[in-house]
Amino acid sequence: MSETKHRFSISCTEEEYEKWQEMAEENGEHFRTWVRMMIRSGSRLWNADEVPFNPDGLKQKRATSGDADTVKDTVEKNLSVSEPQTIEELADLVIQDVEDEVGTALEELQEEGAVKFAQNDGKRGFIRDER
Repeated sequence: MSETKHRFSISCTEEEYEKWQEMAEENGEHFRTWVRMMIRSGSRLWNADEVPFNPDGLKQKRATSGDADTVKDTVEKNLSVSEPQTIEELADLVIQDVEDEVGTALEELQEEGAVKFAQNDGKRGFIRDER
C-alpha cells in the first residue's frame, strides 16, 4: 500500500495560529498532528449525515508508544460505532502515528546535534551528524 504524501500550507491569522498551538499543547499533541486532526474532523463534520452530530467522536484517539499493543489500541480507539472504516483508513491512522513519532524523534535528535538535514544527488533527508 504505497501512497504519495502531499504537503500544503494553510493561511491563518496570528490569533488562529496561537490558539491552535495552545490547543495542541493542551492536548499533548504536536502542532502538525493537531492541525491534521482538525482538518480530518472538519471533513467528517462536513460530510456527516448523522443528526444529532457528536463532535467528541471525531478526535483521533492515539495509542502511545508505551502501550503493549499500539496498533491494536489505535485501531480499536478509532473505530466508529456507526460509520464503517476501511482497512486503508485504519492503517493510515497507524502509519500517521508512526510518522509523527519519527518526526518527533528527528526533531529531538536535531536539537541534540545528533542528526542533520542533508541533500545528496537530489535526495533530501536526514543523516547522522558525527561531528
